[in-house]
Amino acid sequence: MVSHSDGNVAFKCAWNDARYKGKCSTCPNTNPSCAQKWIHVTPKECWERHIFENWEFGVGENRHINQAKIGKVVVFTTKKPYSDHKSIFAVARLEKIELERHYPAYPPFPASWSDMVHIDPNLSVAIPDSVDIDFEEFYKTRWNIGLFRYLSDDIVRKILFRTKLEMQKTGCNQQELDKLEKLIRLL
Repeated sequence: MVSHSDGNVAFKCAWNDARYKGKCSTCPNTNPSCAQKWIHVTPKECWERHIFENWEFGVGENRHINQAKIGKVVVFTTKKPYSDHKSIFAVARLEKIELERHYPAYPPFPASWSDMVHIDPNLSVAIPDSVDIDFEEFYKTRWNIGLFRYLSDDIVRKILFRTKLEMQKTGCNQQELDKLEKLIRLL
């Protein structure tokens, strides 16, 4: 049995049509499940908009991320509109874990807290839309609830190698390929 507690973590994110650098154009209607799943901190703020804007992501209301480790890899996934699988849209180095950031009540949402994962902007790779890496090819366990899963070094290594290969095929810039190589060496 492969250990899933090597310190790497994958996040299930709502689709964001601003490439995770801002608020969705029709937030929260871009992904109607956003409000239902309570992933919005307020109707105007969501964790997805801060991935490549503030380089952070919340792990879920009143949830700790106890097995993630600084310096390991974060894998971001989403289900694109009209897709039948979770795609990997980014990978990054975990730089810091902020415990229990508090949020005031914003009806209908009660006051809550969340651990926040901060990623290294210098070791973050946004995967181009032309590259489709199926997360479920690497993580076979059914993932219905919860925003995160712990991943073994072996799984993450396979994801990073496949991502690098697919990005090389599209002729992406060497700087992004170098970042992927550095992430591979973290494992």
